[in-house]
Amino acid sequence: TPPPRSPSPQSPRSPSPLRPERVQLRRAALLRAAGALRAELASQGVALGGEGFEAPTTARAMAEAVVRVGRHRGRLEQVRQAGPEVRQDVVDIVRATLMDLDRTGMNLELLKQTGIGVELNKAYWRNNSFEDVAETCSELVARWRDVVAERRRE
Repeated sequence: TPPPRSPSPQSPRSPSPLRPERVQLRRAALLRAAGALRAELASQGVALGGEGFEAPTTARAMAEAVVRVGRHRGRLEQVRQAGPEVRQDVVDIVRATLMDLDRTGMNLELLKQTGIGVELNKAYWRNNSFEDVAETCSELVARWRDVVAERRRE
């Protein structure tokens, strides 16, 4: 009888280890799919924050923004409801979502229709274990509060 074979380092059942460049490509694709690409196109690669982006003015632009921001809110709610342990790929999706929200011009109507400000003001986001996520959420909520206060002064 032949001697028992030692297990090969790459058995057909074990997933192949990803090379670093493949990991980066996969992460970039994930970020683009979660909204970061739209944000990069809108800002032409320059991150200015929401001040440089106008709120939607036409009915069509408003409808598109409501759908997109509503989708972002649903995604963020799912992450929050999943619990405190978050995988890295999910954190990347959250970051891409926040990047897109940062580059979305908000007005009072968009905030009311989507409830995104209510979601990001929850303690889960303000006290998130990922410092950049918590900081971005707090900054967005503060900026959106200014939008609401400015509208009420009018």
